Amino acid sequence: MESNSRREEELRLEIHGLHKEYGNNVVALDQACAVFKPGITGLVGSNGAGKSTLIKLLAQLERPSRGAITLGQQNATADPGVIRRTLGLLPQHFGVYEQLTPRQFLRYLAAVKRVENRKIEPEIDDLLARLNLTQVQDSQLKTFSGGMRQRVGIAQALLGTPDIVIFDEPTVGLDPLERVSFRKLLTDLAKSKIVILSSHIVSDIASLADQIMVLNKGHVSVFDTPERLLGAMANRVWSVPIAEQELASFERDFMVCDVDRHSLGLTLRVVADVQPTSAAKAVAPNLEDAYLCFSRADALEVH
Repeated sequence: MESNSRREEELRLEIHGLHKEYGNNVVALDQACAVFKPGITGLVGSNGAGKSTLIKLLAQLERPSRGAITLGQQNATADPGVIRRTLGLLPQHFGVYEQLTPRQFLRYLAAVKRVENRKIEPEIDDLLARLNLTQVQDSQLKTFSGGMRQRVGIAQALLGTPDIVIFDEPTVGLDPLERVSFRKLLTDLAKSKIVILSSHIVSDIASLADQIMVLNKGHVSVFDTPERLLGAMANRVWSVPIAEQELASFERDFMVCDVDRHSLGLTLRVVADVQPTSAAKAVAPNLEDAYLCFSRADALEVH
């Protein structure tokens, strides 16, 4: 038990008041402290919300203008190697050497990561099997589809058995079966690793994340568990039948999450603090509703 608790303390990634300035643009992750622990953290936000900047800061690819990142008791801002030595990263735009095979490519990256020689081939064998790439391990990467390349990218992120794994838009290019396999892999990794999963598609992380950080225009809107986010939306989501000609006014006055057109008119899914019309019925919220709500400038607070 003591060794488990020591590992949990050591495997505790924290950000403290991070700011990154790009000329006149500022990504201000100004939450006093955000803690990433073993499990899955989902980063969600629209394009330009600050997800990629946060990932670059966490991965030590860029330095913060101010603030700090710590891993356990170690200051990673002062010593970037603290995180780099135990990090696996799949960037959003992942490139490969087209003429290499998956095995050759993974061997090359294993050398770059300084994986012990005796561990390289067993690790590669395991990763090729887990990512369903064994049958194509001797084919050149230039012949691979987008989904197959993405699986190679996932494999390289796991080389060296890192304790922290960051995936930036990892499901791009994956077909439905590949997505299911990837979700199973994430669940397995999360038992012992910090897994950070960035996406602008809420459904990609809805069933997986232990905690969710919503970013909006360079700021943290909310960072909490899915259960608490859904709790904050209780009695705020409505199914509202309307006529077609009423749609414009509803979109002006309410947050409309979805529009269902049918023979009798429209049924809207609306976020509102009070019943929008006498015909509106309260419905169970989902994380898509929560994301849309917390992405607003006047986002709710979680209590």
